[in-house]
Formats: sequence, C-alpha cells, structure tokens
Amino acid sequence: MEPWFDGNAAGALIGSGLGIAGAIEGCMGSFLMLKGKLRRLVLGFHYSLILICSCILIFGVFAYFQKQPTTLWLSLLIPGGIGVSVWAALTPEVLKRYREAELRKVAALEL
Repeated sequence: MEPWFDGNAAGALIGSGLGIAGAIEGCMGSFLMLKGKLRRLVLGFHYSLILICSCILIFGVFAYFQKQPTTLWLSLLIPGGIGVSVWAALTPEVLKRYREAELRKVAALEL
C-alpha cells in the first residue's frame, strides 16, 4: 500500500509541535496557575492538547489497521500516546494548583 505521507517528517513535526505546546503550557502554568488567573484559557489549552493527542493516537491506530508503513503509524502512535498519558496525568495537578490559588485568595480576604 502507498504511504499517506512521510512518517519520519510527520513524527518530527508532531513531536516538535507537542514539545512547543508543552513548553507554552508550562510557561502559562508557572505564572498564571500560581496566581489563579486565566483559568479558562489554561484549562482550555490543556484539554485541547489532550483532544489533539487523542486524535493523533486514533489516527495512528487507523493507519495501523490500514496496513500503512511502520514508520508512519509509529510516528503517530508514539507522540499521541505519550501526549495523552502525560497531559491526562497532569490534569489533577493543574486543577489542584488552581484550587490552592483560590484558597489563598479566600484566606487573604479573611484577614
């Protein structure tokens, strides 16, 4: 079967894109989560990354069952699987940081 696209190039682009997205979320989180600001933006970005990685993972599974070359479906499965597992595992921590910031605001108001 003819490959849909170059798996090595796709893996490099997807991996780089997800790495940059992780750096952006880390920067946003280090400043905004601790202050409790822009909760919707940060959580929306976080959940959209989980959704994007899920789509990449599903596309990789689909490529596997369509008998695409190994480099193609692996270049989709690996970053999609790692992305879903990392960002899903970080979700409770992100929510916890926002709860802590909210509690600090309430405690400051009570003084």
